[in-house]
Amino acid sequence: MFYKNNFPPDLEIIKTTLEDPPARMVWRTKQNLDYAYAMLHVYNSKPSSKYYVQLEDDIITVPGFVSEMLRFANNNSEKFFMIEFSSLGFIGRMFHNNHDLLQMAHFILLLYNSLPVD
Repeated sequence: MFYKNNFPPDLEIIKTTLEDPPARMVWRTKQNLDYAYAMLHVYNSKPSSKYYVQLEDDIITVPGFVSEMLRFANNNSEKFFMIEFSSLGFIGRMFHNNHDLLQMAHFILLLYNSLPVD
């Protein structure tokens, strides 16, 4: 698999897309890889959780944030591939910790050096 045999890829060999400068290309590519590897780690650590939520270390939440997300997800559990709890890029995206999460990680890895995840 890609993530086992090619980690980390050479971030200096990145084709330019979307007219981004080289520094942004490296940052964007690394972000994609970080997200995908975090997803794969959680998926492969099952049965650790029912859901996966993409957050970042500088996010400030409101009281009840987690319980409200869980309530909404549990009430709609069979009806979603991804729930968006934020409009900030890819932050706040929730997936089932099952084949859905694995598919998302593989999709990110498919395009990691071409497009931003968000």
